Amino acid sequence: MPISIAQLVERLVPLQTVLFFGSGSSVPSRGPTVTELIELIGKRFSLPTDGYTLAEIAGLAERRRNRSELVDCLRQRMTDLKPHGGIGNLPLYDWKSIFTTNYETIIEQTYDARSVAYKRYSSNFDFKQHDGPTNAVCLFKLHGTIQQDVSDGYAHGLIITESDYTRASEYRQFLYQRLQSDIAGASLLIIGHSLADPHIRDLINKAAELNATAHQQGNIILLVYTKDENRALLTEERGITVCFGSIDEFFAALAARKDLKQLPLPLCGDP
Repeated sequence: MPISIAQLVERLVPLQTVLFFGSGSSVPSRGPTVTELIELIGKRFSLPTDGYTLAEIAGLAERRRNRSELVDCLRQRMTDLKPHGGIGNLPLYDWKSIFTTNYETIIEQTYDARSVAYKRYSSNFDFKQHDGPTNAVCLFKLHGTIQQDVSDGYAHGLIITESDYTRASEYRQFLYQRLQSDIAGASLLIIGHSLADPHIRDLINKAAELNATAHQQGNIILLVYTKDENRALLTEERGITVCFGSIDEFFAALAARKDLKQLPLPLCGDP
């Protein structure tokens, strides 16, 4: 049986919680859904969209024209996005780590706005470059960041096409190794994925597999915006906890917990 937002927040310990954000987490900040990206690419490249996944339609666009134009299409939609709503409170808590499959920089902007240190990793190469504060939260962008792509001359880039997925292990295995170590004995809270999304099943399988190989077992929790009792039942059969609610509701309930340590807000900040 799905738990409530209040129950989720009550059992949460930020320092022992790994956050995993999907595309739905950026929708309150006017970020695009997967469906919208499919339609956007289809229109830009005059491609049919019915029945195609994002990776398939992106692969077709790249083959029909070129990689630079595909990436430019994504950047035009994402570059000017600004954090809006509850996600702005993300830096107020000391999370164990943060992972995301999103390309945009909404999470980074929330930390910049509050002058809170973070370290961003979008490929194996980033592990050699960071020497910042040891207490800075680590942000891992598993599918890359909108600012860097192979079309710009980088050795790594966005994971958007089918061929990108097959090459992902070449440049991002350290990120997945870090996910495995971080969720050992910790809670993994997945935000912004739909239970109907086939990719969430892959993510659940991966998380459950990583959890099973860890020395200590942790909890896997899905915060899902769209209520789907039947799929929730199937998900819970695998030992996954489901909670229905929005990211704004989650952070509002979190802010109501007086026992959690919060970082000081700037005088001009909006909590």
